[in-house]
Amino acid sequence: MFGVAISVVCLWLALRGTNFDQIGQTLAQSQLWLGLPLLFSYMLFYWIKAIRWRMMLQPMRETHARELFTPMMMGFFANNILPAHLGEFVRMYLGAKMLGLGNAQVLATIILERIFDFLAVVLFLGIALILGGRVSEQLASIGYGVALTGLGLLSITVIFATYTKAFLTVMHKVTLFLPARIQKKILHHLEISAMGFDSIKRAKLLAGIIATSLLQWLLIGACIYCGLLAVGIEAPASASFVVLAATVFAVTLPAAPGFFGTMQLAFTLSLQPYGIGESQAFAASVVFHSITYLSVTLLGIYLLRHLGYRLGELRQQVESAEVEVEATAAPPDSRT
Repeated sequence: MFGVAISVVCLWLALRGTNFDQIGQTLAQSQLWLGLPLLFSYMLFYWIKAIRWRMMLQPMRETHARELFTPMMMGFFANNILPAHLGEFVRMYLGAKMLGLGNAQVLATIILERIFDFLAVVLFLGIALILGGRVSEQLASIGYGVALTGLGLLSITVIFATYTKAFLTVMHKVTLFLPARIQKKILHHLEISAMGFDSIKRAKLLAGIIATSLLQWLLIGACIYCGLLAVGIEAPASASFVVLAATVFAVTLPAAPGFFGTMQLAFTLSLQPYGIGESQAFAASVVFHSITYLSVTLLGIYLLRHLGYRLGELRQQVESAEVEVEATAAPPDSRT
């Protein structure tokens, strides 16, 4: 219920100041043919994501991107219809079952994936604010800080992967001031993350992971740009990467399944610096969100039937696997 409340509040904020007639008129006059390149880029995004996941899993198990595509898409489908971002654990459970790996091992690669997603999006946001134009000097200055933050976080990630034990020891000392429950949870997730870091210790795999991370988010930027063009928004291409960063943040919020409300608010807020009105921005969010949501959901329904699962049964098994993972990492003081 909390997530639903967040979505309702965000939807209200996104609609505040809009004109429903103008939204309807904008959608009626939209160039729907631009939905085709949007959909193509979106599906290509997921295929490249599967290729990157294969590279992250390679030190544990050799596999093919086409085999990983199904559990990956099932995870994103679950995020569209199940609460509490359960899709990550759906993907973990199905991936582990298919590959014959432990749930925690697979979850570790998903955490690593999220780290590189964040780094790529932050880097694109920094570049967009610095070079994009039509933003204030203050925002451009923020862009330099954002880009440097992304590079700094990448360096920390590589250090963590290379000197894992030393890093965990330092983190154990740094977090001593926190309540024991919070400290244990932080160290627990760091230990699980470390299981999936073998891939970035190999230069070739690290280069591939960085390249695919940048390419896939470049494609999503292109998807958003198509959505803007479809409703007649004339904004620099860099604006789509500002919207991208806002939507990535929006989907991390504890919202209702499908990210309704948070996605719309991300569009309306991030397009304001470019002089785009709320009604037009809301219409663009509807075009982008409807195509991306429906494509993943319909594909997920097909895959669910193909795998022979009932949704309730799959959810029960995934929740059991999630509980198992919570007990995976050893307590910090038991490490040798």
